[in-house]
Amino acid sequence: MLSESVRFPFIPLPRTSFKRPWMWVNLENIHAPDDKETVYPALLDTGSDYSLVPKSMCEDLRHVFDAGTSPSTTSGVGGGKIMTFCHATRLIIVPPIEGDGIPGVANKVFSPIEFSMRFIDQDLPFILLGQADFLNLFEYTQNRSEDWFSLRRL
Repeated sequence: MLSESVRFPFIPLPRTSFKRPWMWVNLENIHAPDDKETVYPALLDTGSDYSLVPKSMCEDLRHVFDAGTSPSTTSGVGGGKIMTFCHATRLIIVPPIEGDGIPGVANKVFSPIEFSMRFIDQDLPFILLGQADFLNLFEYTQNRSEDWFSLRRL
C-alpha cells in the first residue's frame, strides 16, 4: 500500500464533457463483511460537509437503512430535507486505471478507512465524499488545467 501522494485523473461525467474528481471505492459493512468486491464511483465533493451514500448501496451492504444511528436530515443534494442514517463502514480506495474500465479491488491505494458513513434516502448514482469525515484524513491537491487531483493520507 502506498503512503505517498497518489494522483488520479479528472474524469468526465456521463453524457457531458465536464471533468470532475472521481475515483473508485469499495465499501464493506464492518459488522457483516462478505467476499463481494463491488466498486462504486465516488465524487470528491469539497463543498459537502459530510460523505453521503445512497440508500441502494446501504441495502447492497446488508445494512438496514432505518436501523442506523444518528438519524438526521440533510439538504443541498436536491430538493427538500432528506432522511439519513449512519452505518459502520469500511472504505477502500482502489487505484486509478487507464481508460474507461472499472478497476478491481485487488490493490489498495491506502489502508482501509473505517468510519460511520451517512446513508441517504435518495437515489444518487454515486457516493459523495465530503470534508468532515473523509477529506479531513487527506491532503487534497488538484490541477484543473492538467485534469488531475491527488490524495495523500495524513
